[in-house]
Amino acid sequence: MDEAKALIKAAPSILDSYVRGDSFKEALNTFYKLHSPKFSEFVEGDEYRLDQSEAHGQYLDELEALLEGKLEEFTITSDHFAEVLSTMLEGNDDVSKQLMEAMDLSFEDFGSMMRSKFDELYGVTRKEADVGLGLNAHSKRNPALSLRILWDIENVPVP
Repeated sequence: MDEAKALIKAAPSILDSYVRGDSFKEALNTFYKLHSPKFSEFVEGDEYRLDQSEAHGQYLDELEALLEGKLEEFTITSDHFAEVLSTMLEGNDDVSKQLMEAMDLSFEDFGSMMRSKFDELYGVTRKEADVGLGLNAHSKRNPALSLRILWDIENVPVP
């Protein structure tokens, strides 16, 4: 019994180390790559899609499963997971705070985060995403060329 209590006491440090490590970051990056395109046009306050809501639930489930899986490697059962999390809430370190914020992320905050991840992963700037075609004041594309192509399509007969 003393061993179990010692493991539970050590669990926040175990999770802290895990969250700072590459395997946790890789798992989240895989999630971001898979689901962030669903948020490419996300705007807070607009109408939300069902697949976006499902992605939010999957994110929370994935986060919990990753943490529980790591604890299970040290024979800390999911029954003690809540106890470990409450111990972490008492902690003042940055990782504990970030982890707790991530597990309590509202849908709108999640959507904004995923929109940012989409922009970051796929190299889309806000201005380009908002314009749609990427034709902004700094674009290297010639708008006259686009206009010419449109004129040709509308005025040149196609056999």
